[in-house]
Amino acid sequence: MQQQRQKTRAVFATCFMLMFAVINGCKKTDSTTGITNPGTGTITVGFTSLTAQAATGTPATVGVTLARSTGYTGSVALAAEGLPAGVTASFDPAILGATTASSILTVTVGSSAVAGLSTVTVRGTAAGATSATATILLTVGVAGINFATTTPIVTATKTGAAAIVPLTIDRVNSYAGSVSLTADSLPAGVTATFTPALLSGTVTASSLTLTALSTSVAGTTPVTIRAAGNGIADKTIVVQLTVKLP
Repeated sequence: MQQQRQKTRAVFATCFMLMFAVINGCKKTDSTTGITNPGTGTITVGFTSLTAQAATGTPATVGVTLARSTGYTGSVALAAEGLPAGVTASFDPAILGATTASSILTVTVGSSAVAGLSTVTVRGTAAGATSATATILLTVGVAGINFATTTPIVTATKTGAAAIVPLTIDRVNSYAGSVSLTADSLPAGVTATFTPALLSGTVTASSLTLTALSTSVAGTTPVTIRAAGNGIADKTIVVQLTVKLP
């Protein structure tokens, strides 16, 4: 009788150890997310819109959706693939927990980006589930300015009448930054004054006054006028300045 009891206890102990091992195996922690592995399952990633437009200084935001099936409750990490050069993406949140089914994708265009159309893929990955992808068509617009004058040839008189150059900028892709104006390669004895020298907000026009001082020399010189703004490419125009004797 005693021997039978010992055998029964041994069987119970063995069964208990097997159950403990199985439970621990099912609760294995994923080293990447720190979330308990929920086992196998299926996930599906989607977008609230199939297209997006982003430009320098104007990020695009798109909703990302997550569907779970077969009872999957694990965390899902989101990442963007196929982004064009100079374009970055972020998610809020980047990891969707068991009770979270949506995120916001923000696409930001840097100054080095090139305008164009591209396909961006969002991938959702999770422990115990096959990764899921969805694609969106992204239009990248590079913000900047166009720079021009209606008077590319001007004349100034030494110690007399100054040359006036009207200047205009056209803001591209909603660029709203300030644009500074400078004059390069001025001939000796000639000064440049911009009114205004800084075009901010919605200001798109300025006037350049080129004044020939007493030390100036008669002749014709190309003067480069530069327009520069934060995060955009500089634009230049060339004005032919002739200095005449009084």
